[in-house]
Amino acid sequence: IAWKWKSFFEQAYPQYDLSVASTNNSDGVNQLHRNQVDFALTTLPPTLPEPDMMHLPLIVHPMALVYNLPNATTRLVLSKEALVQIWTGEISTWADPALVS
Repeated sequence: IAWKWKSFFEQAYPQYDLSVASTNNSDGVNQLHRNQVDFALTTLPPTLPEPDMMHLPLIVHPMALVYNLPNATTRLVLSKEALVQIWTGEISTWADPALVS
């Protein structure tokens, strides 16, 4: 996606030459902070307000919850609320009351 955007942007604004790097999430954002790249794509949500940067949600990609419950005898069913709490780190163990019920 980044390379396609680079191409479209440079066609529309030929006076600019954007640099794009293909790295992992944190490296791309760190390079952006150091002005080594002009924009970065990441699957990580912004953690701090960035006065000179804009965060734009572009695409949604599927995510899977992988779990290991070797003694489970029934199918695992989680509420939307519990999934959100797992993704945000509010729930970090299977003993959490929101999961035990």
